[in-house]
Amino acid sequence: MEVLNLQFKDWHLQVSPKYGACILSCSYSGFDVLRTAEANWKYTHDPMLSSYFPLVPYSNRIANGQFKWEGEGFNLKLNHLGQKFPLHGIGWLSEWTVKEITENSCVLEYKNIDGDWSWPFLVRQKIILEDLLLKISLTLENTGDKIMPSGLGFHPYFPLSRDVKLQFNAEYVWLSDKNNLPTELVKIPNQWDFSKLGRVFNTKVDNCFSGYGGKANITEPGWKYQINLSSSPSLGHCVFYAPSKGSYFCLEPVNHMNNALAHYNESGDSEMPSLKPGEINHVEMSLSVIKNT
Repeated sequence: MEVLNLQFKDWHLQVSPKYGACILSCSYSGFDVLRTAEANWKYTHDPMLSSYFPLVPYSNRIANGQFKWEGEGFNLKLNHLGQKFPLHGIGWLSEWTVKEITENSCVLEYKNIDGDWSWPFLVRQKIILEDLLLKISLTLENTGDKIMPSGLGFHPYFPLSRDVKLQFNAEYVWLSDKNNLPTELVKIPNQWDFSKLGRVFNTKVDNCFSGYGGKANITEPGWKYQINLSSSPSLGHCVFYAPSKGSYFCLEPVNHMNNALAHYNESGDSEMPSLKPGEINHVEMSLSVIKNT
């Protein structure tokens, strides 16, 4: 199925099971909660042109596609045109199966059995529309017989204009090199401090924040509604990306730092979360709308 439509009360949402379980539009009472997919999506099916896509089983870049896991070396292939390193995992570039559709929800499923990613897994994405709430959950199960990396997260695209303001709390931010790979964890500088509502427009940022508090507020004086984002406590990082020229920005709750698979702690272990055989990891992100006053 290329496009699945969900309409419930004042919500209207389109999702594409065939192309990465991406959301293509999401509106409440005519208000775009997420940016609408760009026109070229229908020709390229590029998730980067969509409204949202799931991050599984890792987020962001892996330096040179090379990493060690449980004492064994791995080398991933490039997976997106124009990117220097493997990016954002497998889910966003795969066809998902529709497992359930109700009046206000759908469940999509993807099974990884073989290929470039060495660990078999099953992941389910559930989308639920409630009165004033959009809820998206990801449930990842290790279906293999070895410990596997288990990166999870959400990649929403929010509409951006000159007056859009954002608020979220975090403790630190990773500075990045010219390849957008993390180099140093520092206290958040003033230009990236959004602990109070701040204007996103002209903010140059593409960095991973740690100690993320799991909540964010997005507002604009001319909007009919504010957007409140809430995510699972285990998603203790977020990637904040605002292109220098664009009509969108991204705030991505994730459960690991950028390049976690190739970044090792003092014990020599990867910074990536893991799942033992048969274990399950479940995370959620909710977007609620609140009438602007």
